[in-house]
Amino acid sequence: MGILESAIGVAVLAGAVVGRVAPRMVARLRLGHGAFAVVAVAAGIVLAGTLIDLPFGAWRLRYERRWGFSRTSTAQWASDQIQELILSVVLGIAAALAFAGVTRLAHWWLVAWVGGALLLALLVMVAPAVISPLFNHFRPLHDPELRARTQELADRAGVEIRSVLVMDASRRTAKHNAYFTGLGRTKRVVLWDTLLADYEPAATLVVLAHELGHWRRRHVLRLLGLAAVGLGPALFVLDRLLSAAGAQRALGVSGATDPAALVVAVAVAVVLQAAALPALGWCSRAWERQADLDSLELTGDADAFAALQRDLALRNLSDLAPSRWAYLLASHPPPPERLALAGRHLRSA
Repeated sequence: MGILESAIGVAVLAGAVVGRVAPRMVARLRLGHGAFAVVAVAAGIVLAGTLIDLPFGAWRLRYERRWGFSRTSTAQWASDQIQELILSVVLGIAAALAFAGVTRLAHWWLVAWVGGALLLALLVMVAPAVISPLFNHFRPLHDPELRARTQELADRAGVEIRSVLVMDASRRTAKHNAYFTGLGRTKRVVLWDTLLADYEPAATLVVLAHELGHWRRRHVLRLLGLAAVGLGPALFVLDRLLSAAGAQRALGVSGATDPAALVVAVAVAVVLQAAALPALGWCSRAWERQADLDSLELTGDADAFAALQRDLALRNLSDLAPSRWAYLLASHPPPPERLALAGRHLRSA
């Protein structure tokens, strides 16, 4: 279903580019090349993407319920969709207006590269404190013993813990997870409340140590760096494409300043992002292995690590033997690989 959703999205986007949908809409509505035209095209792109994703999201809700994972009510799911749409429209229009303004400058792609990298950093910094609370509630970790042991792990890892929060994931799912996010003062480890409710402190500490490994190795910062580096070539390709007379005639746009060129920009971004997915997946799996090793090192409890990985795989119905294509795009190693890593660590200790 994920492949089908992506295929439909790419097909619709390709059809919009080849069929000159945006140039025709701008011309038919007589929007000109001003800010209103930019807003209209950006909103149209977001709405089209939402309409494509909506039936697949509804299918996923039913599918997760079927296997006993989803606890999201239909009303909550609908509310989430509306909030996501509003947020996407606001951010999409803001980005489109910034893009339209930059394209009027000489060597605009260089300016956009710097501005885009700074914007990515700002979003990573702001999202945990501003965007995430729109969808979930967060509270500090209250358990005094767990907090003390978490501080011990942080001291061993050599990191200064700014915040360990608990998210009310149980409102929507029965699954278990945790993550590290943020930059600067918004750095935080987030534990799902399902994890705390269903597992003993030893298992929770294994997860915390894993997330502290991401923190210690600056994986969020590295991912941000990769995104910033990749943004430059993508913008250069877009600049060359929109500057070519043949491409302008074929696409029905007059250049980068044409509001209809936003659709072309999205198409280029989708193609280049798809091309980069295998490399990003490789990096993500490598970083997860590093965080697993940190967890084993910091806790010194390979038995708890192995028991947690085994139990999570069973509870979450994880794919134990993904196909080559699925593995190529996976962000995490499959459970047997993580268990084997624990075994090797135990034998070498």
